[in-house]
Amino acid sequence: MCRMLVFKGESPILLADLLTRPAHSIITQSVSCKLRVDLRRPMNGTLISNCINLDNPMRKRFTHNELREAMLKTIAQINKWLEEANVSEISLLNFAVTDGENVICTRYITSTTHEAATLFFSSGSKFTSEENGQYRMLKANKRESVVVVASEPLTYERMDWMVVPTNTMIVITSKFNVLQYPIIDKHYTPEKRQSFLH
Repeated sequence: MCRMLVFKGESPILLADLLTRPAHSIITQSVSCKLRVDLRRPMNGTLISNCINLDNPMRKRFTHNELREAMLKTIAQINKWLEEANVSEISLLNFAVTDGENVICTRYITSTTHEAATLFFSSGSKFTSEENGQYRMLKANKRESVVVVASEPLTYERMDWMVVPTNTMIVITSKFNVLQYPIIDKHYTPEKRQSFLH
């Protein structure tokens, strides 16, 4: 099953501290996913690259609003292509895009009745290993300096992770603010989002 992992932090971190060492690492998730949406297809994957709709893709930096609008246009374009091709099968569109400063991630599905593939985020001052080898997001002060986005939580500390609602975009700004925006189109249902948030 496809996995997503995004790390944005002020300080470097070893790749192993995200991919292999946590108890519920991204590697473990790919083999034994506990939150699998489609049990009929245990392994799947699709990559769409160079598809984001930016007015001037040669620029090095964009505002988080420009990236957000570009992602919305990209999702609209994919939906248009699916409609033109008469594709009736549900598509799961979890994306991550960055310009090196801002990060945009989506949890999206082309359905009003089904849930999108899972997506979680955790933020704090440091993502670290404790003495017992377990990983944890530390919140040493009010200032965020690390954000991790993953298909499933990388740790078993439930309080460390927030679920991203279906058909929602999260924006991680250059100052580590995490903003959530509903993706409002024909697949959006406010009732589903409200029941999820309560």
